[in-house]
Amino acid sequence: MPRVSILLTCYNHMPYLPACLESVRAQTFSGYEILALDDGSTDGTREWLAGQAGLRTIFNEKNLGTYATLNVGLAAAQGEFIAVLNDDDLWAPTKLERQIEVLDGDPRVGMVHTGGWFIDGQGERITDPEPLGFPFPRTKTGDLLPTLIDHNQMITSSVMARRAAFDECGPFDPEFYGCGDWQMWLRIAEKYDGAYVDEPLTFYRVH
Repeated sequence: MPRVSILLTCYNHMPYLPACLESVRAQTFSGYEILALDDGSTDGTREWLAGQAGLRTIFNEKNLGTYATLNVGLAAAQGEFIAVLNDDDLWAPTKLERQIEVLDGDPRVGMVHTGGWFIDGQGERITDPEPLGFPFPRTKTGDLLPTLIDHNQMITSSVMARRAAFDECGPFDPEFYGCGDWQMWLRIAEKYDGAYVDEPLTFYRVH
């Protein structure tokens, strides 16, 4: 049984998907499963995923949207921990390893996110620290609810959460269009501590 289920959300990002998947395969922690969740891509993503080894692929018959697709992945996931990775983002090799260390070290922590960088379409680090109008999020470790109430402080691809937290708090709510991740983190933060790994382990692509 895998310790980590990686929910790899895919939708028409074929130019970035191979590098994204390679960043998973380069992880120093290997006890994971990859659930590739394609939400109706039309750019060759589906065909490319079908030819990849080591994936459990799920193809939506129609476009469901990000949060409904993540819920499809949650229903199929077998891991103790859940990590989301959007198909245009990247992970550093020790990302999963460092997060599992945190979760194994403190049962009060329900989710942990990491530091990182913004990258461009070519995968290069963007020198502007706020290319989207905000810096790459940083938090403390402990009660994150007051911080998250103010605004979302977690890049989705940087988060790992306990499966037990999703079981207790429920799945993503697709009604929160564009902010269903934030609403999910708030619900987990009501019941669990959060944690932050202050290392550049997640790379959010701006393109």
